[in-house]
Amino acid sequence: MKEIELDALDHAILGAAPWCENLFLANGSSGHGVMHSPALGQLLSEIIQPRVEEIFTLVARDLVRAGLNDVAAGGVVVTGGSSIMHGVPELAEQVFDMPVRRGVPSGLSGLADVVQSPIHATAVGLALYGARGHGAGSGPTEMEERTLVGRTGRRLRDWFAELF
Repeated sequence: MKEIELDALDHAILGAAPWCENLFLANGSSGHGVMHSPALGQLLSEIIQPRVEEIFTLVARDLVRAGLNDVAAGGVVVTGGSSIMHGVPELAEQVFDMPVRRGVPSGLSGLADVVQSPIHATAVGLALYGARGHGAGSGPTEMEERTLVGRTGRRLRDWFAELF
C-alpha cells in the first residue's frame, strides 16, 4: 500500500490509512479533490476489478458444473448498476470467453423512459415475469382475496401489468 499523501498543511489527501486495513482516505479542499479524482478512480479500480473478476469466474465455474455452458454459448447479459461501470462487459467477455452485452429493459410502455437502464433491468424483468402470470400461481389465491395485504399486492401486480 502507498503511504498517505499529505498537503502543505500535513492534512491527508489520498491514500491507505496505515492504522486500519482496507480504509482509504480521500480528503481535499481548495481543489485537491478535483486534482486527485483520477487517482481516487484508480485506487477504487484496484479494489473493485479483482472482485468483479472473481464473481464472473465463480459464475462461469458454476455454469460448467451445472452443464449449462453450452446453453449460454449465445452470450452473456450483464445487468444491474455494476454493469455500467467502465470495462465490466469487456472483463466478462475475457472470463466467459463469449460475447457479452449490457441488458436494458425493452418493449415497455408507460414509464419506460424512467427505467430504460441496466440499473433497473432485474427489477423490471421480475415485475414483468410476475405480471405475465409466471409467478407461483396464475390466479389470485384465497389468501390474496381475504387479506388487505393480498388484495393490495394483487392490485399492484395488475397495475404493473397495465403499465408494461
